[in-house]
Amino acid sequence: MATLTRTSSLLEKLKLQETNPGACHGPDGWISDPAGKPLVSKNPTTGEPIATVVQATPEAYETVVGAAARAFESWRMVPAPKRGELVRDLGNALRELKEPLGDLVSLEMGKIRAEGHDCHAFVHGARRLSAPWGLFGGREGGNCRIVYSPGVEPPVRAQGFLRPGQSVTIVTPGAGGYGDPRRRDPALVRRDLAEGIISEEVARDVYGWRGA
Repeated sequence: MATLTRTSSLLEKLKLQETNPGACHGPDGWISDPAGKPLVSKNPTTGEPIATVVQATPEAYETVVGAAARAFESWRMVPAPKRGELVRDLGNALRELKEPLGDLVSLEMGKIRAEGHDCHAFVHGARRLSAPWGLFGGREGGNCRIVYSPGVEPPVRAQGFLRPGQSVTIVTPGAGGYGDPRRRDPALVRRDLAEGIISEEVARDVYGWRGA
Protein backbone atom coordinates (compact mmCIF):
# COMPACT_ATOMS: atom_id res chain seq x y z
CA MET A 1 0.00 0.00 0.00
CA ALA A 2 2.87 2.37 0.79
CA THR A 3 4.31 1.87 -2.70
CA LEU A 4 0.96 2.61 -4.35
CA THR A 5 0.54 5.75 -2.25
CA ARG A 6 4.03 6.97 -3.17
CA THR A 7 3.37 6.27 -6.85
CA SER A 8 0.08 8.19 -6.80
CA SER A 9 1.75 11.15 -5.11
CA LEU A 10 4.55 11.10 -7.67
CA LEU A 11 2.15 11.03 -10.63
CA GLU A 12 0.22 13.92 -9.11
CA LYS A 13 3.38 16.03 -8.85
CA LEU A 14 4.09 15.39 -12.54
CA LYS A 15 0.43 15.98 -13.53
CA LEU A 16 0.19 12.45 -14.89
CA GLN A 17 -2.87 10.24 -14.82
CA GLU A 18 -3.21 6.49 -14.49
CA THR A 19 -3.77 6.44 -18.28
CA ASN A 20 -2.06 9.05 -20.50
CA PRO A 21 -2.14 9.82 -24.25
CA GLY A 22 1.14 9.09 -25.99
CA ALA A 23 0.95 11.48 -28.96
CA CYS A 24 0.89 15.27 -29.01
CA HIS A 25 1.01 17.99 -31.69
CA GLY A 26 1.38 21.18 -29.68
CA PRO A 27 0.00 22.96 -26.61
CA ASP A 28 -3.13 21.16 -25.44
CA GLY A 29 -2.81 18.95 -28.50
CA TRP A 30 -2.70 15.57 -26.80
CA ILE A 31 -4.39 12.88 -28.89
CA SER A 32 -6.62 10.41 -27.07
CA ASP A 33 -7.21 7.68 -29.62
CA PRO A 34 -9.36 4.76 -28.39
CA ALA A 35 -7.71 2.56 -31.02
CA GLY A 36 -4.26 3.06 -29.52
CA LYS A 37 -2.69 0.09 -27.76
CA PRO A 38 -1.98 0.54 -24.03
CA LEU A 39 1.61 0.35 -22.85
CA VAL A 40 1.84 -0.30 -19.12
CA SER A 41 4.92 0.87 -17.22
CA LYS A 42 5.58 -1.39 -14.23
CA ASN A 43 7.74 -1.16 -11.16
CA PRO A 44 10.24 -3.99 -11.79
CA THR A 45 10.80 -4.38 -8.06
CA THR A 46 7.17 -5.16 -7.18
CA GLY A 47 5.56 -5.82 -10.57
CA GLU A 48 2.89 -3.22 -9.78
CA PRO A 49 1.76 -0.90 -12.58
CA ILE A 50 2.95 2.71 -12.37
CA ALA A 51 0.88 4.21 -15.19
CA THR A 52 -0.28 3.49 -18.73
CA VAL A 53 0.52 5.28 -21.99
CA VAL A 54 -1.83 4.89 -24.97
CA GLN A 55 0.43 4.44 -27.99
CA ALA A 56 -0.06 6.45 -31.17
CA THR A 57 -1.95 4.90 -34.06
CA PRO A 58 -0.86 5.45 -37.69
CA GLU A 59 -3.55 8.12 -37.97
CA ALA A 60 -2.30 9.91 -34.85
CA TYR A 61 1.23 9.72 -36.19
CA GLU A 62 0.19 11.40 -39.44
CA THR A 63 -1.54 14.13 -37.45
CA VAL A 64 1.61 14.81 -35.44
CA VAL A 65 3.90 14.83 -38.49
CA GLY A 66 1.55 17.12 -40.41
CA ALA A 67 1.37 19.57 -37.52
CA ALA A 68 5.17 19.52 -37.18
CA ALA A 69 5.61 20.27 -40.89
CA ARG A 70 3.22 23.22 -40.67
CA ALA A 71 4.87 24.56 -37.52
CA PHE A 72 8.27 24.41 -39.21
CA GLU A 73 7.17 26.99 -41.77
CA SER A 74 6.96 29.66 -39.07
CA TRP A 75 9.55 28.23 -36.66
CA ARG A 76 12.33 28.47 -39.24
CA MET A 77 11.75 32.22 -39.44
CA VAL A 78 12.32 32.70 -35.70
CA PRO A 79 15.80 34.22 -35.05
CA ALA A 80 18.32 31.86 -33.47
CA PRO A 81 18.57 33.87 -30.21
CA LYS A 82 14.80 33.55 -29.73
CA ARG A 83 14.95 29.82 -30.39
CA GLY A 84 17.75 29.61 -27.85
CA GLU A 85 15.53 31.33 -25.28
CA LEU A 86 12.89 28.65 -25.79
CA VAL A 87 15.46 25.90 -25.27
CA ARG A 88 16.50 27.64 -22.05
CA ASP A 89 12.87 27.87 -20.91
CA LEU A 90 12.40 24.16 -21.59
CA GLY A 91 15.48 23.40 -19.53
CA ASN A 92 14.20 25.53 -16.67
CA ALA A 93 10.84 23.74 -16.79
CA LEU A 94 12.63 20.40 -16.48
CA ARG A 95 14.73 21.67 -13.58
CA GLU A 96 11.61 22.67 -11.70
CA LEU A 97 10.49 19.03 -11.76
CA LYS A 98 13.86 17.33 -11.52
CA GLU A 99 13.12 15.82 -8.11
CA PRO A 100 9.91 13.97 -9.08
CA LEU A 101 11.37 13.14 -12.51
CA GLY A 102 14.40 11.59 -10.82
CA ASP A 103 12.10 9.63 -8.53
CA LEU A 104 10.15 8.37 -11.56
CA VAL A 105 13.35 7.18 -13.26
CA SER A 106 14.33 5.30 -10.12
CA LEU A 107 10.87 3.76 -9.83
CA GLU A 108 10.64 2.65 -13.47
CA MET A 109 14.14 1.21 -13.54
CA GLY A 110 14.02 -0.46 -10.13
CA LYS A 111 17.11 1.48 -9.04
CA ILE A 112 18.14 3.16 -5.85
CA ARG A 113 17.01 6.78 -5.59
CA ALA A 114 20.54 8.18 -6.05
CA GLU A 115 20.73 6.75 -9.58
CA GLY A 116 17.66 8.72 -10.58
CA HIS A 117 19.06 12.02 -9.35
CA ASP A 118 22.81 11.90 -9.85
CA CYS A 119 24.57 11.04 -13.08
CA HIS A 120 25.73 7.42 -13.02
CA ALA A 121 28.96 7.54 -15.01
CA PHE A 122 30.81 4.55 -16.42
CA VAL A 123 34.08 5.81 -17.83
CA HIS A 124 36.76 3.52 -19.19
CA GLY A 125 39.55 4.08 -21.67
CA ALA A 126 41.97 1.38 -22.73
CA ARG A 127 44.22 4.06 -24.21
CA ARG A 128 45.07 5.23 -20.71
CA LEU A 129 47.40 2.23 -20.54
CA SER A 130 48.47 1.68 -24.14
CA ALA A 131 49.23 4.41 -26.65
CA PRO A 132 48.26 4.07 -30.34
CA TRP A 133 51.05 2.45 -32.32
CA GLY A 134 53.10 4.21 -34.94
CA LEU A 135 53.85 2.72 -38.36
CA PHE A 136 56.98 2.68 -40.51
CA GLY A 137 59.09 4.56 -38.00
CA GLY A 138 56.27 6.75 -36.71
CA ARG A 139 56.14 7.47 -33.02
CA GLU A 140 53.41 6.35 -30.64
CA GLY A 141 50.42 8.61 -30.10
CA GLY A 142 49.49 10.00 -26.73
CA ASN A 143 47.60 8.34 -23.89
CA CYS A 144 44.08 9.41 -23.07
CA ARG A 145 43.35 11.06 -19.73
CA ILE A 146 40.16 11.00 -17.67
CA VAL A 147 39.88 14.13 -15.55
CA TYR A 148 37.24 14.52 -12.85
CA SER A 149 36.27 17.91 -11.47
CA PRO A 150 37.04 18.68 -7.80
CA GLY A 151 34.78 16.94 -5.33
CA VAL A 152 34.02 13.86 -7.43
CA GLU A 153 34.38 10.72 -5.36
CA PRO A 154 36.96 8.30 -6.81
CA PRO A 155 35.17 5.85 -9.12
CA VAL A 156 35.09 2.15 -8.27
CA ARG A 157 35.74 -0.19 -11.22
CA ALA A 158 35.35 2.81 -13.57
CA GLN A 159 31.88 3.60 -12.19
CA GLY A 160 30.90 6.62 -10.16
CA PHE A 161 28.33 9.35 -9.60
CA LEU A 162 28.41 12.95 -10.80
CA ARG A 163 26.33 15.43 -8.84
CA PRO A 164 25.04 18.79 -10.09
CA GLY A 165 27.95 21.02 -11.07
CA GLN A 166 30.44 18.15 -11.35
CA SER A 167 31.93 16.92 -14.59
CA VAL A 168 34.23 14.39 -16.18
CA THR A 169 36.50 15.26 -19.10
CA ILE A 170 37.96 12.67 -21.46
CA VAL A 171 41.10 13.96 -23.16
CA THR A 172 41.41 11.78 -26.24
CA PRO A 173 44.86 10.81 -27.52
CA GLY A 174 46.40 11.67 -30.85
CA ALA A 175 46.88 8.88 -33.35
CA GLY A 176 50.16 7.12 -33.91
CA GLY A 177 52.53 8.60 -36.46
CA TYR A 178 53.09 7.31 -39.99
CA GLY A 179 56.71 7.37 -41.09
CA ASP A 180 59.84 8.80 -39.47
CA PRO A 181 58.96 12.35 -38.33
CA ARG A 182 62.54 13.52 -38.95
CA ARG A 183 62.04 12.91 -42.66
CA ARG A 184 59.09 15.31 -42.81
CA ASP A 185 59.47 18.17 -45.29
CA PRO A 186 61.01 21.12 -43.36
CA ALA A 187 58.62 23.48 -45.14
CA LEU A 188 55.66 21.59 -43.71
CA VAL A 189 57.21 21.62 -40.24
CA ARG A 190 57.68 25.40 -40.58
CA ARG A 191 54.03 25.77 -41.61
CA ASP A 192 52.77 23.70 -38.66
CA LEU A 193 54.92 25.75 -36.32
CA ALA A 194 53.64 29.04 -37.73
CA GLU A 195 50.00 27.91 -37.45
CA GLY A 196 50.46 26.80 -33.86
CA ILE A 197 49.79 23.13 -34.60
CA ILE A 198 53.07 22.15 -32.95
CA SER A 199 55.29 23.87 -30.42
CA GLU A 200 58.94 24.80 -30.89
CA GLU A 201 59.85 22.02 -28.47
CA VAL A 202 58.00 19.40 -30.54
CA ALA A 203 59.45 20.81 -33.75
CA ARG A 204 62.95 20.47 -32.31
CA ASP A 205 62.69 17.18 -30.40
CA VAL A 206 60.33 15.22 -32.66
CA TYR A 207 60.98 16.61 -36.13
CA GLY A 208 64.63 17.61 -35.67
CA TRP A 209 63.82 21.22 -36.54
CA ARG A 210 66.82 23.52 -36.34
CA GLY A 211 65.19 26.66 -37.68
CA ALA A 212 65.54 28.23 -41.09
